[in-house]
Amino acid sequence: MKKIIAAAVASAFIAPAFAADVTVSGSQEWNYQDNNGTTTSEIDGTVKIGASTETAGGLGVSAVIALDDAGAADGGGSLSISGDFGTITLGDTSGAIDAVDDINDWGYEATTGVGGDDAAMLWALPSIAPNLSIYFSAGTDSTEGAGQDSTNHTGVSFRYTAGPAKVSFGTQETDGGAEERVASISLSMQGLTAGYELHTATTAANVDTDTTSVGATYSMGDVTFAIENNTTESAGSTSADLTAVGVHYSLGGGVTLFAEQKDDSKDSTAETTYLGASFAF
Repeated sequence: MKKIIAAAVASAFIAPAFAADVTVSGSQEWNYQDNNGTTTSEIDGTVKIGASTETAGGLGVSAVIALDDAGAADGGGSLSISGDFGTITLGDTSGAIDAVDDINDWGYEATTGVGGDDAAMLWALPSIAPNLSIYFSAGTDSTEGAGQDSTNHTGVSFRYTAGPAKVSFGTQETDGGAEERVASISLSMQGLTAGYELHTATTAANVDTDTTSVGATYSMGDVTFAIENNTTESAGSTSADLTAVGVHYSLGGGVTLFAEQKDDSKDSTAETTYLGASFAF
């Protein structure tokens, strides 16, 4: 009888842990790089543990813990609460601009995107109109916990979808007076997606740096062809003119083989070819 009572008491304490739905996902990527004759290889993996539940009051609650294969935080760890007010994500999350930018960032290695700081809080507001998404974000001066990246800022953005077209705009201002803005439009139909994006970073001294991104991807069965050009200009001078091309081949089951190349007409050291494989689970 004592054993039965002890088991019942233990179950009462551990039961809340089983109230949440737990998932494990991640990816592992290997690539070979040739940078102007210098060759390297790289392995990079990420594991994400997610859990979700619903409170007695009907609120949805979820959490994500993200780790890389070295055992350190890999960014993206967060706690989210959702309800009639929308979804509030706390922790290492996208900023408002980051939630809508980088529409041409298709690459495993050759593309990196521009702008869009992470935030300590991202609020996805409830829908006030069909096909319209609105985001508000805020960051702090610093964060505690490895892998987190945030700046003291406030930001707001929106994305409107009309059939195959998407239009986005976002703005963000830091505590020191610097500002970022992004505007983009993309169109997807019959396997082809094309996008145009303009990102402007303005310093506290009112100096603008504009990065223009034009890109496209075309999927034909298991093969995807992609191209992107990023041009960065400031005070009438072009500092970067980066072109990236790639071919991705899906083997199914989350496995993708890829070949990518980037070249910057303003920087001869940037020319790099990538060959690799990725497994997402």
